[in-house]
Amino acid sequence: TTDACVPPNVAGRCVFRSRAELVVTGGAIIGEVFRQIDPEVRVHDLVHDGTQRSPGGVLARISGPAASLLKGERVALNFLQCLCGVATVTRLFTR
Repeated sequence: TTDACVPPNVAGRCVFRSRAELVVTGGAIIGEVFRQIDPEVRVHDLVHDGTQRSPGGVLARISGPAASLLKGERVALNFLQCLCGVATVTRLFTR
């Protein structure tokens, strides 16, 4: 669908934000997902693993071809949600 609807020369930007208080982990996977889809995609302001974020906190800013962002965002978010969930619960149990 993306290839049919989004011209290849359209640039885009997106921001990954937390929806709840969480412990960040999995940043390297975000970069790898987008690298495999399109090496032109750039991940900026990536938060270091182990950092705690409040709701609305920026986890990463990503820019590049819009079609590539659309193709990778759900995969990257699925990894990030799972890994941050595990890290957040782990921190609760280890305090």
